[in-house]
Amino acid sequence: MAPRQRFLLITVLAILAIAVSAQVSLSSPWLGLELSPHTSPDGLRVESVHRDSPNAGVIPVGSVLVAVETADGTRIQLDGNLVMEEPDLLSYSDLNLFMQRQTDLDRALRSGNGDFVLDSGERVPAAAIDTPWQQLTGGFAVHTFYGLIALLVAVGIWAFRPQSVATRLYAMSGVATMVNTLTLAIYGDREFILSGDVFETVAAVNHLATLMVNASLVSLFWVYPRPLARFPVPTLMILIALAMWVLSELQVGDSAQLTVYLPVVVGYVLGLIFAGAQWVASRGRPLERAALKWCVLAIFLGSILLMGLVIIPPAFGYPPLVPLLVGFGAYLILYLGIAAGLVRYRLFDIERWWFKTWLWFAGGLMVLVLDAVLIMGAGLTSTYALTLSLAIAGWVYFPLRQWLWARFGQRTGISLNEALRELVDKLFSATTEAEVRRAWPDLLRMTFQPLSLQMPDAMGQQEAVVVSGDGVLMEMPPLPGDHQRATLEFASNGARLFNKEDMRVANLLYDLTGKALQALQARDAGAERERSRIMRDLHDDLGARLLSLVYVAETDNVREVARSALADLHGLVDTASGQAVSLVDVANACEGEVRQRLNDSGIDLEWQGGSDLPDQDLSARAATNIARIVREAISNIIKHSGADRVQVVWRIHGGQLTVRVQDNGRFDMSAGMGDGHGLKTMQVRARDLGGSVEWRTDPGEGFEIELQMPAS
Repeated sequence: MAPRQRFLLITVLAILAIAVSAQVSLSSPWLGLELSPHTSPDGLRVESVHRDSPNAGVIPVGSVLVAVETADGTRIQLDGNLVMEEPDLLSYSDLNLFMQRQTDLDRALRSGNGDFVLDSGERVPAAAIDTPWQQLTGGFAVHTFYGLIALLVAVGIWAFRPQSVATRLYAMSGVATMVNTLTLAIYGDREFILSGDVFETVAAVNHLATLMVNASLVSLFWVYPRPLARFPVPTLMILIALAMWVLSELQVGDSAQLTVYLPVVVGYVLGLIFAGAQWVASRGRPLERAALKWCVLAIFLGSILLMGLVIIPPAFGYPPLVPLLVGFGAYLILYLGIAAGLVRYRLFDIERWWFKTWLWFAGGLMVLVLDAVLIMGAGLTSTYALTLSLAIAGWVYFPLRQWLWARFGQRTGISLNEALRELVDKLFSATTEAEVRRAWPDLLRMTFQPLSLQMPDAMGQQEAVVVSGDGVLMEMPPLPGDHQRATLEFASNGARLFNKEDMRVANLLYDLTGKALQALQARDAGAERERSRIMRDLHDDLGARLLSLVYVAETDNVREVARSALADLHGLVDTASGQAVSLVDVANACEGEVRQRLNDSGIDLEWQGGSDLPDQDLSARAATNIARIVREAISNIIKHSGADRVQVVWRIHGGQLTVRVQDNGRFDMSAGMGDGHGLKTMQVRARDLGGSVEWRTDPGEGFEIELQMPAS
C-alpha cells in the first residue's frame, strides 16, 4: 500500500472505533443530573439539573440522594465512589462492589421501576433516558481528540517508514494511546451509571492500553537513535506488559496500584536509563544526539506531566492531582513535540512532505467537521451546510494553514533577500575576480549560517550542489576557474539540517556568482585586447620615432633622454603584455642599461650578485617597477652626486630580494634629494611590490638607496 493509503486506512479504522465508543456511551441511562460525593449522610448531592433532564422539576438542586429503591423493595445504596472518574484506584473488594452496584443501578433505571430515596426519607421517581448525543461534546470529545491526534501523528510517521523498528514502536504507542483515551472517554466521562459488565470490559482494555503505551515508548529509547544492543528488549517489555495485565485481571494483590500504576512508574524510570545510555552512545554523533534531544524533550516532558499529575499519585495510594481530562492533555505535548522534531531534525528520516500530507488530510477533515456541525448544531440542510463549510474552509482555514506553513513549516533561517543584496553589492563593487572569490565564503556564511565552513580541494568532478542524505552537510562545487569546493555543516549555527530549499538557494547563489565571474572575465578580456592594441600602436609608432631620435640626436643629453624614453616605453609594453620575466633577465637588463649610462657619464660601476640570483620568475609589473627604481636611482647619481664610482648589489636572503645602489659622491640635500619627486616615486613603486625603499647618506661615504621586497 502507498503511504497515503496506509494512513487513510488507519484513519478510517480510528473513526469506526470512535463511532463504536460513542454508541456505547450513548446507550447508558441519562438522568440529567450533576452529582458529587456527599457525607453525613453518605450519598450523592445534586449540584445542578439539566434543562432537558427527565428529572427537571422533580428532584430539587441541593438534595442528597442516599439510595435507589426498586418496586420489589430492593435497596441500592448510593455513595461517593459511584461517581469516581477512575474507579480502579479502589481496592479489588471495593471495585467488585462498585461494579455490582453499577449493574444493579443500570437495570433499575432502565426498567423504570426505581425511586430515589432522599436524605429526608422522601421518595421521588427516578426517570432515565438514553444519553443525548450533545453530551458527547464535552469530556468525551476532548479525550477522543487527544487520542486521535496521538494516533494520526504516530501512524503518520509509520506510514512512510513501515520497516523501521522505531516507527513501529511509535505507531504502537499511538494506537494504544487512542484506545486508552477512547475507553477513558466511555467510563471517565459517564454521567453516573454504566453497566458493570461494560464497565469491566472497558476498564480491562484501558489497563492493557496503558501498559502498552508505556512498554512501546520505553522500548523506543532502546532502539532509537540506534540499537543499544542486540538483546530483544522491545519484545521483553511487551511480554512484561501483557503479564502485568493478566495479573491485574486476575486481581493479584490488593488493587491495580501494584499491577498497572507501579509498572508504569518503573517503566518510566527504565526509559530514563535507556535515554541516558543513548546519550552516551551518541557522543561524537551530533545528528543522533540532536534527534535524541527532541525525543527526550517531547516524550518525557509530556509523559512526566501525565505521570506526575495522574499516574504516580495513585501508585502510592493518593488520588490524581488534576482531573483526567486535564492530565491527558499531556499527550498533545508528547506527540506534537515529536512532530515539531520532524521539522527540526528529520526524526526517523521523514522528509518535510510528511507535513504536506497532514495538511492535505486536515483540509478535507475541516470541511467534513464543519459540515457535520452545521447540520447537527445549526439545523441547516445538507446543501446549505456544505456550501457554508466550504466557504469557511476557503476563507478562514486555508489562509490560516498557508500562514502557519510559511511561519513554521518552511522556516530555514535563510535570508535570501540579504544574500542577494550582499551578492549584488559585491558584484558592482568588485574590480577583479579575486575580490569575488574572496567574498564567496562570507556570502555562504551570511546566507546559511553554518556551524562550520571549510574550503578543501575538490575531489573529482562536482557540477551541482549536493546535500548529504542525513542533511548534515551541503557541498558546493568549485567556482569556475577555482579548485576549492565549499563544505558547510549544520545550518543556522547547528540548529537545523540542510534541506531542498537550501539546495535551491545555494544553486541560485552559485549560478549568479558564476555569471559575475564570467562578466568580469569578459570585461578583463576586452580591456586586455584594447590595452594590447594601444601598446602595439605605441611600440610601432612612438617607439620608431624615439629610436630615430636616438640616432639623429646632436647632443649626448638629448640622446640620453631619448634612450631613457625608449627604455620606459619597452618596459611599459612588457608590463602590459603580462608575461612573466626571469629575475636573472631583469638583473642582466638593468646591468646593461646602468653600465652604458654610467660609462657615458664617466662613472665606474661595480656590479655584484646579478649572476648568482636564483632562476625564478617575476611578474611583468614587478620587473618593470624594479627596473624603474634602479633607473631613477642611477639618474639621481648622474644628476646630483658628482660621484666617480657606483656599487650595485643584488641579494636574496630569507625570502627577501634586496637591491642596493651606493655611490661615493656628495649630495646636496637642499637640492631636493630628501623629499624629491624621484624618491617618492620609488617609494610608491616599492609599495606596489609589497616592499619598501630606504635611503641614507653619510659624510664621506656618498648616498645609498636600498630596495627590499618579497622575492616570490
